[in-house]
Amino acid sequence: MGSLKLALEPGAPKRVELTWGLMHKNFQVLLDGKPIATANGSTELRQGISGLMPDGRTLEVKLVRLLTQEQLTVLVEGRPLPGSSSDPQTQVKSAGYLLYLIAGLSALMGVVQLTREGGDVAGGVGTWIAAVAFAVLGYFAMKPSFVAIAIGMVLFAADAVFTLLDQLQAGGNPNVFWLLIRVAFLFVLFTGAKAAKTLKEQPAPSISGG
Repeated sequence: MGSLKLALEPGAPKRVELTWGLMHKNFQVLLDGKPIATANGSTELRQGISGLMPDGRTLEVKLVRLLTQEQLTVLVEGRPLPGSSSDPQTQVKSAGYLLYLIAGLSALMGVVQLTREGGDVAGGVGTWIAAVAFAVLGYFAMKPSFVAIAIGMVLFAADAVFTLLDQLQAGGNPNVFWLLIRVAFLFVLFTGAKAAKTLKEQPAPSISGG
């Protein structure tokens, strides 16, 4: 079973509830506890469903694939609901939290480089500097900042390219799993950068990182 509660407007009560079973069976869209749209499985949900709200507006729900994941988009008259996967503020927060995650992983890698036998001091310190940089970018990304997310995306992409080249020069085979993970991370950052630009062009309340 799964469920998701959303508000129609930022800061408003969460009046919309989505509920579903395994493979999105018995999917329901509830408004104030009353069903306004249903679907019976992922196939039907990928085509999209809609329901008419009491005020005459149309609420639409669709299951969309993004790379290896599927996400629910929830729109009212074409506008994403706050907290839904297609909401620009949600996408910016995802990018910011991802930059924090990259910072944490970089800091951990720095510790490994320094503590392993014959530790790489220069490499460890350099990795820590990168960790601080990604953490700072994550902080500013939450403002939101298109520039911060874009810089983080470029730095992360550059690191992926250099890592891949090192593996190839050493005669090894690229780690396909980690390549896919990096591609997924870059996609989140790219989506967040686009969302930050949208919020910049259409002013919206600042997001909290907490």
